[in-house]
Amino acid sequence: MKRFFLALTALIGFSVAFYSCQKAPFLVVNTPGSINFTEQGGTQKVSFTTNRDWNVSSSESWCKISPSSGVVQEGELSFIVTCDPNTTYDPRNATVTIKADELVETISVTQDTNLGLLVSQTSFSVSSPEQALEVEVKANVNYVVDIPADCKDWISHISTKSLTSRTLVLKISENKAYDDRTGQVTIRQTDGPLAETITINQKQAEGLFITTPEYELSNESQTINVEVRANVQYEVESQVDWIKLIETKALSSSTVVLSIEANNTYDNRTGIVLIKQVNGLLEGRITITQKQRDGLFVSPSSFELNDLEQCFEVEVQSNVDFLVSIPDDAKGWLNLVSSPITKGLSSNKFVFSVSKNTSLENREAHIAFKQVNGPLCEEVIVYQYKPLVDLSHNGHANCYIVHSPGWYSLDAVRGNSDEPIIGVYSVKVIWETFNTITKPSIGSIIKEVKIVDKSVVSFLIPQNYHEGNALIAVSDASGNILWSWHIWVTDYNPDSNYCRYLSGAIMMDRDLGALSAKPEDSFLTNGLLYQWGRKDPFLNYAGCSGPRESHDWFKAKSSTDVENVVETSRTTGTIEYAIQNPSVIIVGKGASEMDWLFYERDNSLWQKNKTKYDPCPVGWRVPSGAEEDSWIDSGANSNSEWAGFPEKVIDQWDEKNMGILFAPPYSTPATWYHINQGAINTYDMNMWTCSTEKRFANYVTFDEWTQRFTWWYFNGNGRYNRFSIRCTKE
Repeated sequence: MKRFFLALTALIGFSVAFYSCQKAPFLVVNTPGSINFTEQGGTQKVSFTTNRDWNVSSSESWCKISPSSGVVQEGELSFIVTCDPNTTYDPRNATVTIKADELVETISVTQDTNLGLLVSQTSFSVSSPEQALEVEVKANVNYVVDIPADCKDWISHISTKSLTSRTLVLKISENKAYDDRTGQVTIRQTDGPLAETITINQKQAEGLFITTPEYELSNESQTINVEVRANVQYEVESQVDWIKLIETKALSSSTVVLSIEANNTYDNRTGIVLIKQVNGLLEGRITITQKQRDGLFVSPSSFELNDLEQCFEVEVQSNVDFLVSIPDDAKGWLNLVSSPITKGLSSNKFVFSVSKNTSLENREAHIAFKQVNGPLCEEVIVYQYKPLVDLSHNGHANCYIVHSPGWYSLDAVRGNSDEPIIGVYSVKVIWETFNTITKPSIGSIIKEVKIVDKSVVSFLIPQNYHEGNALIAVSDASGNILWSWHIWVTDYNPDSNYCRYLSGAIMMDRDLGALSAKPEDSFLTNGLLYQWGRKDPFLNYAGCSGPRESHDWFKAKSSTDVENVVETSRTTGTIEYAIQNPSVIIVGKGASEMDWLFYERDNSLWQKNKTKYDPCPVGWRVPSGAEEDSWIDSGANSNSEWAGFPEKVIDQWDEKNMGILFAPPYSTPATWYHINQGAINTYDMNMWTCSTEKRFANYVTFDEWTQRFTWWYFNGNGRYNRFSIRCTKE
């Protein structure tokens, strides 16, 4: 059965083909010869008949055919013409061609034009000045230009130029505001829905403003915040080096932070800071005026005056108002003579008068120069010395004690005598010392020296005096020293502070030149050192390190390092050489090793009756020794026996301070002795006496190992040693 149907189908197809081949070809289009589409496009059906195979084609790509071909077939045939929307603003045409063998039929396809209204640019950003804006408009419809009411004050339609396309000309007025503005212009179809909108953004007017352009500031360092309102980029430029930009803060407006340095000058100053537009002409200016530093200066700040009536000038520099004030207790002897009125930092001189000081005391006043309504205050200290004190009034000596600042004089005579010194030309300070390891500056103890009538030496102990010792000397015209004196500057008064011994002797409570008698003051209890028979002192030791046995001593410092050591000789071993070289230590040598004198020993240099070479002050002398010993009731009277102190005296040994108290009843009050006086070749406490045994010099010693006192004498090289002296009352 299946084979039967297949055979039948083939027979029918053959018959049709045969039949077709036998008839003449035809092609008949049943649709009109033209088709029209609107601008939106669409589809339309085309019907036709033919007895041949066929195909259809379109001349334009926007016109499409489906299906585009087919085989011979009985009855009416068709295909669909599809037209795309017309996006152009012109009508368009296409040709559809139908072919069946040699037969050809065409159908004309047309499409309506698209209605258009176009502008070349829909958004503009323009600057603030007035200008004309041209907008190209392409349209195939009638249109109007619509400007909103709120924009008509700055946007207006001037004209429409007809070119290849139309050009719409808009006038944009100047934007004088400091904000951007936006407006819209609508191009609208007259009788249809088409419209185009043009947006115009106009920039604000360029502006740069400083809220506070001027500042008045104090002289102190500070920072200020300057508000800058600007719609342009700007930079900050300081015209002076004392104003610097720290930062620029962006707030609702910009804040420029400036650092202002302190004004340390005494004049007002003005600085300019420019706020400048980057790549533009706009500029703002900040003016900063800074006040001066208030100044009040006086010169000099102190006066040291003699006792005479006189005037002095104070130079005052100030740029403030001030008052001059003299203390009430000084108005009797200190007065303001002239007081110029000053303004600005200028120099003015105030003259003061001082009356003669007839009292026995130095006097002092503080003149105040005080700013009116301000903190500045300067002070001038006026120090007037008491009348000159004649140290030789009660007698002559090689040592003079001075207790307070002031001018002092002494007769230029040879020690404890009335023998005048001939040929005096000048006077000078040889050395000064605080008796410590601190080196004094020159003038610390004696500030000034001078010669009066070639017969009187005058010297000044300064107001800010320091306790210590000094050596002054007079010289001839060639500079040769003729004589020298020891000046002992101390608050110690031996006439009221002394010790009385069982023997009845009255002695100072300290060594000659010492600055203290208190055990806790350690080395300040050391006096100066002397070679036997010489009038001039040498520096002692002011400290030590390590055990005492090491002899690691620190010598006291002097203002001038003049101490020197020479060996005795025919030249150096004489009293004349010793007088001319008061700071030279003369040591023994060879046959003269026992003395600093080169020839026969001179036992007359120091005696119980005070000599001109005795180094003690007026009323005091070098103590006696041996059987005339001031300590005779407490010590032995033999060269070979040690003194036997009672236990209660020995118990007073002070290991910490290296000393011993010579206690009552042996001394009233107690006397404290200091060990390690720095004598050459020994570190025991040794003190010279003026006594001699035959040709030997006697001294008193305390041996720290046996803890006993004795008097002793040198039978060898003794007199060149440097020992202390504890003066006894004449």
